[in-house]
Amino acid sequence: GLLTVGQTVAEAFIRLYRLESACRGQLDAGAAGTLDILDAAVASKSGRDVNRFMEQEEAFGQLEFAALMRKVDKIDDSYRH
Repeated sequence: GLLTVGQTVAEAFIRLYRLESACRGQLDAGAAGTLDILDAAVASKSGRDVNRFMEQEEAFGQLEFAALMRKVDKIDDSYRH
């Protein structure tokens, strides 16, 4: 299974959501045929870019998490009571 952490519940959830999405994409790509592996330099740059983006965002994941919570509440808010 997947495990993520964050400074807030929202940050941990968004990290989990994005990691699960990336894993699903990799599995789908593998099922489609032979994978083209990224060059190590490209993969490293991509990782640095993601980290830089996350560091710039003050409340990483807060907007996305709030939107998802509103969606859940529309379906059933009984978990709040």
